[in-house]
Amino acid sequence: MVNSKNRLLLTLPAGFVFPSASAAPAVPPRVQERQSITMEVLTTGYTAHDLGEDGKGITFTGTRARPGVAAVDPKVIPLGALLWVPGYGLARAEDTGGAVQGKHVDLFFLDRKDALAWGRRTETVIILRSGNGKDQ
Repeated sequence: MVNSKNRLLLTLPAGFVFPSASAAPAVPPRVQERQSITMEVLTTGYTAHDLGEDGKGITFTGTRARPGVAAVDPKVIPLGALLWVPGYGLARAEDTGGAVQGKHVDLFFLDRKDALAWGRRTETVIILRSGNGKDQ
């Protein structure tokens, strides 16, 4: 849903906590019940202050980078897609990156320490919504 200021509003499942590298939330029942697609991907973490970033934290789609944002290869996962990432939680595909190619999801963290602690993980993500924001 988009409000009158053209800001995306997400309805988060009950009990949702913004991700940190140490948190590993279970998949909420409402997520499990939805029609979805699963995909095994390489996941990594990034911040607005990583090497090559300008520190302003503006995504490819023009939104501000924040927890719950993911960079993807739009040829594989469409921009705007809503993802469930084990150990991270919900993420919206709003960004791209030169090193993000193929089945790779780069997850945003506020703190560089948390992004580095996430490391490189192979995870089975659930794509809950297609890139245009409509349910699949």
